[in-house]
Amino acid sequence: DDWTALLRRLSRARGLVEGDPELRRAIVGWHVEGPFLSPEPGYCGAHDPAKMCDPSPARMEELREAAGADPVLLTLAPERAGAVEAI
Repeated sequence: DDWTALLRRLSRARGLVEGDPELRRAIVGWHVEGPFLSPEPGYCGAHDPAKMCDPSPARMEELREAAGADPVLLTLAPERAGAVEAI
């Protein structure tokens, strides 16, 4: 998905989990595998290379807002422009 769709879906999933005590016990955080992977062939797995993008502090803030206080595991290619600043 594009970045906006990813944020929208994460926010919706978080809302569903927050509204269900059983889900809340089962889902304690989120793993966001893309879109900060390398677009090079073989390095973005099953993800569409055209949807890969560079990380930035602003994008990290957007991700944090969508995830709320939940833990986030983020897979990020360190060679991407902006990776160090985003971390």
